[in-house]
Amino acid sequence: MSVSTQRFVDPFLVIHRFESPHIDGGEGVNSYIIETSNCLIILDLPLLDSVAKNIREYADQLQKPIKKVFITHAHPDHWFGLYRFKDFESFSTPKTIDEIKNLGSQYLDFKRSSLGGDDADLPPEVIVPNNSVETFDETIDGVRFSWKLISNVEFLEGLYLIFDQHKIFMAGDLVYNGVHHYVGQRDESGSLCVTNWIDFLSSLEASSFNYVYAGHGPNAGFELIGFSVDYLKCVRDIITDPKKSRVDYRDFVNTRFPDHKVSEMIDISDFFVYGPPDSNS
Repeated sequence: MSVSTQRFVDPFLVIHRFESPHIDGGEGVNSYIIETSNCLIILDLPLLDSVAKNIREYADQLQKPIKKVFITHAHPDHWFGLYRFKDFESFSTPKTIDEIKNLGSQYLDFKRSSLGGDDADLPPEVIVPNNSVETFDETIDGVRFSWKLISNVEFLEGLYLIFDQHKIFMAGDLVYNGVHHYVGQRDESGSLCVTNWIDFLSSLEASSFNYVYAGHGPNAGFELIGFSVDYLKCVRDIITDPKKSRVDYRDFVNTRFPDHKVSEMIDISDFFVYGPPDSNS
Protein backbone atom coordinates (compact mmCIF):
# COMPACT_ATOMS: atom_id res chain seq x y z
CA MET A 1 0.00 0.00 0.00
CA SER A 2 1.21 3.51 -0.78
CA VAL A 3 -0.08 6.67 0.90
CA SER A 4 -0.16 10.25 -0.35
CA THR A 5 -1.75 13.39 1.08
CA GLN A 6 -2.82 16.74 -0.32
CA ARG A 7 -3.74 19.71 1.86
CA PHE A 8 -6.14 22.55 1.11
CA VAL A 9 -7.11 25.71 3.00
CA ASP A 10 -10.10 28.02 3.32
CA PRO A 11 -11.69 25.80 4.50
CA PHE A 12 -9.22 23.28 5.90
CA LEU A 13 -9.26 19.96 4.07
CA VAL A 14 -6.79 17.09 3.76
CA ILE A 15 -7.26 14.20 1.34
CA HIS A 16 -5.34 11.05 2.21
CA ARG A 17 -5.10 8.56 -0.67
CA PHE A 18 -4.34 4.88 -0.09
CA GLU A 19 -3.36 2.92 -3.18
CA SER A 20 -3.61 -0.86 -2.95
CA PRO A 21 -0.98 -3.09 -4.61
CA HIS A 22 -1.30 -3.58 -8.34
CA ILE A 23 -0.75 -7.33 -7.98
CA ASP A 24 -2.02 -10.19 -5.80
CA GLY A 25 -5.63 -9.08 -6.08
CA GLY A 26 -5.15 -5.49 -4.91
CA GLU A 27 -6.19 -4.07 -8.31
CA GLY A 28 -4.41 -0.78 -7.59
CA VAL A 29 -7.63 0.59 -6.16
CA ASN A 30 -7.75 3.84 -4.20
CA SER A 31 -9.38 4.40 -0.84
CA TYR A 32 -9.61 7.81 0.79
CA ILE A 33 -9.72 9.48 4.17
CA ILE A 34 -11.14 12.99 3.91
CA GLU A 35 -10.00 15.02 6.91
CA THR A 36 -11.77 18.19 7.99
CA SER A 37 -10.81 20.32 10.96
CA ASN A 38 -12.69 18.12 13.42
CA CYS A 39 -13.50 14.74 11.86
CA LEU A 40 -12.83 12.10 9.21
CA ILE A 41 -14.95 10.86 6.31
CA ILE A 42 -13.97 7.54 4.75
CA LEU A 43 -14.54 7.08 1.01
CA ASP A 44 -14.34 3.51 -0.32
CA LEU A 45 -12.47 0.63 1.28
CA PRO A 46 -10.23 -1.87 -0.50
CA LEU A 47 -10.56 -5.50 -1.47
CA LEU A 48 -7.57 -6.77 0.53
CA ASP A 49 -8.16 -7.10 4.25
CA SER A 50 -4.57 -6.28 5.21
CA VAL A 51 -4.81 -2.95 3.37
CA ALA A 52 -8.14 -2.13 5.02
CA LYS A 53 -6.59 -2.93 8.40
CA ASN A 54 -3.71 -0.56 7.69
CA ILE A 55 -6.13 2.19 6.68
CA ARG A 56 -8.03 1.73 9.93
CA GLU A 57 -4.81 1.99 11.92
CA TYR A 58 -3.86 5.13 10.00
CA ALA A 59 -7.28 6.67 10.67
CA ASP A 60 -7.00 5.91 14.38
CA GLN A 61 -3.61 7.64 14.50
CA LEU A 62 -5.14 10.85 13.15
CA GLN A 63 -7.01 11.11 16.47
CA LYS A 64 -10.17 12.55 14.99
CA PRO A 65 -13.56 10.84 15.11
CA ILE A 66 -14.76 8.99 12.02
CA LYS A 67 -18.07 10.63 11.21
CA LYS A 68 -19.22 8.58 8.21
CA VAL A 69 -18.11 5.90 5.76
CA PHE A 70 -19.23 6.13 2.11
CA ILE A 71 -19.10 3.34 -0.46
CA THR A 72 -19.29 4.66 -4.02
CA HIS A 73 -20.53 1.48 -5.72
CA ALA A 74 -20.86 -2.29 -5.48
CA HIS A 75 -17.68 -3.55 -7.13
CA PRO A 76 -15.83 -5.60 -4.47
CA ASP A 77 -12.61 -3.58 -4.57
CA HIS A 78 -14.54 -0.62 -3.15
CA TRP A 79 -16.41 -2.19 -0.24
CA PHE A 80 -14.81 -5.44 1.00
CA GLY A 81 -12.77 -3.39 3.47
CA LEU A 82 -15.93 -2.09 5.14
CA TYR A 83 -15.46 -5.05 7.48
CA ARG A 84 -12.68 -3.09 9.25
CA PHE A 85 -15.01 -0.10 9.71
CA LYS A 86 -18.21 -1.93 10.59
CA ASP A 87 -18.50 -0.02 13.88
CA PHE A 88 -19.35 3.21 12.03
CA GLU A 89 -22.37 4.46 10.12
CA SER A 90 -21.96 3.64 6.44
CA PHE A 91 -23.73 5.04 3.39
CA SER A 92 -24.32 4.16 -0.24
CA THR A 93 -26.97 4.29 -2.96
CA PRO A 94 -30.08 2.08 -2.91
CA LYS A 95 -29.01 -0.21 -5.76
CA THR A 96 -25.48 -0.49 -4.38
CA ILE A 97 -26.85 -1.60 -1.03
CA ASP A 98 -29.17 -4.10 -2.71
CA GLU A 99 -26.35 -5.54 -4.81
CA ILE A 100 -24.04 -5.98 -1.84
CA LYS A 101 -26.86 -7.48 0.21
CA ASN A 102 -27.94 -9.92 -2.50
CA LEU A 103 -24.66 -10.76 -4.21
CA GLY A 104 -21.95 -9.82 -1.73
CA SER A 105 -21.46 -13.36 -0.42
CA GLN A 106 -21.06 -14.67 -3.97
CA TYR A 107 -18.48 -11.98 -4.71
CA LEU A 108 -16.57 -12.86 -1.55
CA ASP A 109 -16.66 -16.60 -2.28
CA PHE A 110 -15.47 -16.03 -5.85
CA LYS A 111 -12.59 -13.80 -4.80
CA ARG A 112 -11.63 -16.26 -2.08
CA SER A 113 -11.49 -19.12 -4.57
CA SER A 114 -9.35 -17.10 -6.98
CA LEU A 115 -6.97 -15.65 -4.37
CA GLY A 116 -5.92 -18.67 -2.35
CA GLY A 117 -8.94 -20.16 -0.63
CA ASP A 118 -9.27 -19.88 3.14
CA ASP A 119 -5.86 -18.21 3.38
CA ALA A 120 -6.81 -15.38 1.01
CA ASP A 121 -6.25 -11.82 2.23
CA LEU A 122 -9.97 -11.09 2.39
CA PRO A 123 -12.50 -10.15 5.09
CA PRO A 124 -14.31 -13.02 6.83
CA GLU A 125 -17.78 -11.64 6.14
CA VAL A 126 -19.82 -9.20 4.09
CA ILE A 127 -20.75 -5.89 5.70
CA VAL A 128 -23.62 -4.06 4.01
CA PRO A 129 -23.82 -0.24 4.17
CA ASN A 130 -26.64 0.61 6.56
CA ASN A 131 -27.83 3.98 5.24
CA SER A 132 -29.27 4.70 1.80
CA VAL A 133 -28.51 8.03 0.11
CA GLU A 134 -28.95 9.62 -3.28
CA THR A 135 -27.88 13.09 -4.48
CA PHE A 136 -27.49 15.48 -1.55
CA ASP A 137 -25.30 18.24 -0.12
CA GLU A 138 -23.96 18.61 3.39
CA THR A 139 -21.54 20.96 5.10
CA ILE A 140 -19.06 19.56 7.60
CA ASP A 141 -16.69 21.95 9.41
CA GLY A 142 -17.26 24.54 6.70
CA VAL A 143 -16.51 22.11 3.85
CA ARG A 144 -19.32 21.58 1.33
CA PHE A 145 -19.72 17.95 0.31
CA SER A 146 -21.81 17.57 -2.85
CA TRP A 147 -22.70 13.91 -3.33
CA LYS A 148 -24.05 12.98 -6.75
CA LEU A 149 -25.83 9.78 -7.77
CA ILE A 150 -25.05 8.44 -11.23
CA SER A 151 -26.15 5.30 -13.07
CA ASN A 152 -25.03 3.09 -15.96
CA VAL A 153 -21.39 4.09 -16.18
CA GLU A 154 -18.42 2.05 -14.91
CA PHE A 155 -20.87 0.69 -12.36
CA LEU A 156 -24.63 0.17 -12.32
CA GLU A 157 -25.31 2.89 -9.74
CA GLY A 158 -23.10 4.86 -7.42
CA LEU A 159 -21.82 8.13 -6.05
CA TYR A 160 -19.20 10.68 -6.89
CA LEU A 161 -18.23 13.67 -4.76
CA ILE A 162 -17.49 17.31 -5.55
CA PHE A 163 -15.81 19.88 -3.31
CA ASP A 164 -16.70 23.03 -5.22
CA GLN A 165 -14.84 25.32 -2.82
CA HIS A 166 -11.56 23.72 -3.88
CA LYS A 167 -12.59 22.59 -7.40
CA ILE A 168 -12.06 18.94 -6.48
CA PHE A 169 -13.68 16.02 -8.29
CA MET A 170 -13.60 12.79 -6.27
CA ALA A 171 -14.38 10.69 -9.32
CA GLY A 172 -14.03 7.18 -7.98
CA ASP A 173 -14.16 4.67 -10.81
CA LEU A 174 -15.50 7.23 -13.25
CA VAL A 175 -11.83 8.03 -13.89
CA TYR A 176 -8.72 5.84 -13.97
CA ASN A 177 -5.09 6.92 -14.26
CA GLY A 178 -2.56 4.58 -15.84
CA VAL A 179 -4.67 1.52 -15.07
CA HIS A 180 -6.72 -0.57 -17.47
CA HIS A 181 -10.41 0.37 -17.20
CA TYR A 182 -13.15 -2.10 -16.39
CA VAL A 183 -15.51 -1.85 -19.37
CA GLY A 184 -17.85 -4.79 -18.79
CA GLN A 185 -20.64 -3.08 -16.87
CA ARG A 186 -24.11 -3.59 -18.33
CA ASP A 187 -27.33 -1.76 -17.54
CA GLU A 188 -30.48 -3.54 -16.42
CA SER A 189 -31.46 -4.19 -20.05
CA GLY A 190 -28.16 -5.96 -20.67
CA SER A 191 -26.54 -3.24 -22.79
CA LEU A 192 -22.95 -2.17 -22.18
CA CYS A 193 -22.70 1.14 -20.30
CA VAL A 194 -19.50 2.43 -21.88
CA THR A 195 -21.19 5.00 -24.15
CA ASN A 196 -23.14 6.56 -21.29
CA TRP A 197 -19.91 6.69 -19.28
CA ILE A 198 -18.12 8.49 -22.12
CA ASP A 199 -21.01 10.93 -22.53
CA PHE A 200 -20.94 11.86 -18.85
CA LEU A 201 -17.20 12.49 -18.73
CA SER A 202 -17.36 14.45 -21.99
CA SER A 203 -20.00 16.74 -20.51
CA LEU A 204 -17.71 17.98 -17.73
CA GLU A 205 -16.17 21.42 -18.13
CA ALA A 206 -12.45 21.93 -17.59
CA SER A 207 -13.10 25.12 -15.63
CA SER A 208 -15.01 23.17 -12.99
CA PHE A 209 -12.12 21.13 -11.54
CA ASN A 210 -8.46 21.69 -10.78
CA TYR A 211 -8.00 18.39 -8.97
CA VAL A 212 -9.26 14.95 -9.97
CA TYR A 213 -8.99 11.92 -7.69
CA ALA A 214 -9.32 8.63 -9.54
CA GLY A 215 -10.65 5.25 -8.48
CA HIS A 216 -7.42 3.63 -9.67
CA GLY A 217 -4.07 5.39 -10.04
CA PRO A 218 -2.66 8.74 -8.88
CA ASN A 219 -4.60 11.97 -8.65
CA ALA A 220 -3.83 14.79 -11.08
CA GLY A 221 -5.63 17.61 -12.89
CA PHE A 222 -8.55 17.80 -15.29
CA GLU A 223 -6.47 16.07 -17.96
CA LEU A 224 -7.26 12.75 -16.27
CA ILE A 225 -10.82 12.99 -17.56
CA GLY A 226 -9.55 13.27 -21.12
CA PHE A 227 -7.26 10.29 -20.63
CA SER A 228 -10.19 8.13 -19.56
CA VAL A 229 -12.39 9.37 -22.41
CA ASP A 230 -9.68 8.53 -24.94
CA TYR A 231 -9.21 5.04 -23.49
CA LEU A 232 -12.92 4.34 -23.41
CA LYS A 233 -13.57 5.56 -26.94
CA CYS A 234 -10.80 3.35 -28.31
CA VAL A 235 -12.02 0.30 -26.43
CA ARG A 236 -15.68 0.94 -27.25
CA ASP A 237 -14.90 0.63 -30.94
CA ILE A 238 -13.66 -2.90 -30.28
CA ILE A 239 -16.15 -4.26 -27.75
CA THR A 240 -19.25 -2.98 -29.56
CA ASP A 241 -18.17 -4.33 -32.95
CA PRO A 242 -19.83 -7.72 -33.52
CA LYS A 243 -17.01 -8.65 -35.89
CA LYS A 244 -14.42 -8.29 -33.13
CA SER A 245 -13.63 -11.02 -30.60
CA ARG A 246 -12.18 -11.19 -27.11
CA VAL A 247 -8.80 -11.84 -28.73
CA ASP A 248 -9.10 -8.57 -30.66
CA TYR A 249 -9.98 -6.73 -27.45
CA ARG A 250 -7.07 -8.16 -25.48
CA ASP A 251 -4.58 -7.62 -28.27
CA PHE A 252 -5.76 -4.04 -28.77
CA VAL A 253 -5.54 -2.84 -25.16
CA ASN A 254 -2.18 -4.52 -24.58
CA THR A 255 -0.77 -2.94 -27.74
CA ARG A 256 -2.43 0.48 -27.47
CA PHE A 257 -1.80 0.92 -23.72
CA PRO A 258 1.38 -1.09 -22.99
CA ASP A 259 2.28 0.89 -19.87
CA HIS A 260 -1.11 0.58 -18.17
CA LYS A 261 -1.16 -1.49 -15.01
CA VAL A 262 -3.50 -4.09 -13.50
CA SER A 263 -4.00 -6.55 -16.34
CA GLU A 264 -6.60 -8.23 -14.13
CA MET A 265 -8.99 -5.51 -15.31
CA ILE A 266 -8.62 -6.86 -18.85
CA ASP A 267 -9.54 -10.33 -17.61
CA ILE A 268 -12.61 -9.09 -15.74
CA SER A 269 -13.76 -6.96 -18.67
CA ASP A 270 -13.22 -9.86 -21.06
CA PHE A 271 -15.48 -12.10 -18.98
CA PHE A 272 -18.33 -9.61 -18.65
CA VAL A 273 -18.19 -8.42 -22.26
CA TYR A 274 -17.72 -11.76 -23.99
CA GLY A 275 -18.79 -14.37 -21.45
CA PRO A 276 -16.88 -17.38 -20.09
CA PRO A 277 -13.57 -18.14 -21.83
CA ASP A 278 -14.91 -21.36 -23.36
CA SER A 279 -17.63 -19.46 -25.24
CA ASN A 280 -17.40 -18.88 -28.98
CA SER A 281 -17.03 -15.10 -28.71
